Amino acid sequence: MRLAICDDNQQHIELLNKFLTELQFEYNEDFEIYTFSSGEALCDSFKTNKYDLIFLDILMTGMDGIETARTLRLMKIKSLIIFVSSITDRMRELLGPQVVGFIDKPPKFEELKRNFQIARENLEEQKGGIFKFTIQNTQKFVYLTDIRYFEKERHQIKLATADETHCFTASLKSIWAEVSAYDVFIKPSRSFIVNLEYVQWNDKNCLKVDGIDIPIGRKFQEETLNKYQRFLAGKIRR
Repeated sequence: MRLAICDDNQQHIELLNKFLTELQFEYNEDFEIYTFSSGEALCDSFKTNKYDLIFLDILMTGMDGIETARTLRLMKIKSLIIFVSSITDRMRELLGPQVVGFIDKPPKFEELKRNFQIARENLEEQKGGIFKFTIQNTQKFVYLTDIRYFEKERHQIKLATADETHCFTASLKSIWAEVSAYDVFIKPSRSFIVNLEYVQWNDKNCLKVDGIDIPIGRKFQEETLNKYQRFLAGKIRR
């Protein structure tokens, strides 16, 4: 999970960073934490980065937290936001659906943990679920909507998203048992599971994902094409 902290008070940044590091060990997951001392710097960072969740101070010099959140909306940024500040209930109503929590200053660990869990559940629902896996005894997860494909490579599985790849030990059969219930995933061959959102079709015998040509096995062809037709019908209904 990619997290951003934006606060013009370095002590508060360090405290939030400390709490999130503790939470990382509690969840046994790997967080990527980025810190910013101004709203301008946070907004500018989206040119090269993206974040699942932002901890955003409201009272900052320069661009304050409200203006920063408004700018992010105009930029079509969909990161969830937890504001870190004292704020009235009435103001909370005005801040929009991306704001999923509020933490009073100075931040306390239990309050951060409670808000973080709410944000995590929101993200999971928004992204259509998560896929969990383990690398070197650390549990990681990827949102299902971000997965481009799984590829079997000898005794390893390669999981590819737009931004990164992960290699871990598992069987493609067990992964298919987990994700086959989702309409967006197909298994066109013995070596691949593919997300239909990212597929380009060459013809009924071959498809392409991220520039990789994947022949559709004869055994898998009927189910693959049927699932693709259902996927297209679902998109038309939406």
